[in-house]
Amino acid sequence: MPDSNKEIFNIYKPLGWTPLQALRAFQQQLKKSDPGSILKPMTYAGRLDPAAEGVLLLLSGEQIKNKALILSLNKSYVAKILFGFESDTYDALGLTKTEPRPSIQAEKVQKILQSYIGDKQFTLPGYSSVPVQGKPLFKWAQENKLDQIAIPKRAFKITKAQLIKFESEDSTRVKETIFEMIEAVSGNFRQDQIKSNWSEIFTKIKQPLQIAVVEVDCGSGAYIRSIADQLGKDLDNKAILLSLVRTKIGEYSAKDSISVLPQQYADSSPNL
Repeated sequence: MPDSNKEIFNIYKPLGWTPLQALRAFQQQLKKSDPGSILKPMTYAGRLDPAAEGVLLLLSGEQIKNKALILSLNKSYVAKILFGFESDTYDALGLTKTEPRPSIQAEKVQKILQSYIGDKQFTLPGYSSVPVQGKPLFKWAQENKLDQIAIPKRAFKITKAQLIKFESEDSTRVKETIFEMIEAVSGNFRQDQIKSNWSEIFTKIKQPLQIAVVEVDCGSGAYIRSIADQLGKDLDNKAILLSLVRTKIGEYSAKDSISVLPQQYADSSPNL
């Protein structure tokens, strides 16, 4: 059981959950482990999209004062990048379109990934929480007003961008993966519209789809969705983030994370 006297908790945020949902589930665990205790105020350090899973740090007590320092810790991810598609969110939880494109070569993927090491600017996703003129980008997107602003770029510090697997996946299996992710996400993320969009697309796709599994180590503030989108452009193709697992924040790794899922789900392997 979690130790309520600690002030930094390394939890594993499940696919489909917001960080706030994961925090509340963990607080319930703490209360069950010590029913007489009074829970300290708690916050999470850094966001992780509902379509992603992995390490999320929760802070309580005096550590809340150190939130800025903890936010600055380096992070590691394993990302699956799907080629041949683009979306308004830069991932599979967005309105998507595709068109015939040339096949991708693994060697070229690795070469471009290596060019990203260092400080490189990437365009931020339109559906993100970065404020522009006092309003989050996703609000501009929801109001169909992105064309009224300049979507900013951000320099991400990348120390590792490594292709660890390159594969062709049956389109039926890719569709199942996408729909499983969409079904897992709660809240208003246009799920019905997005599922309808993907259903229409997959009626036209029969061939296997190309996927790169990539490991990225980076500094604070990086959007892996932006890296996926830029990789597609640099390959004269299209690409979206299919899945994402945050494997590490600083010294805190996924293998040591506390599950906030019921036990029957907690024993399943993460979506690496």
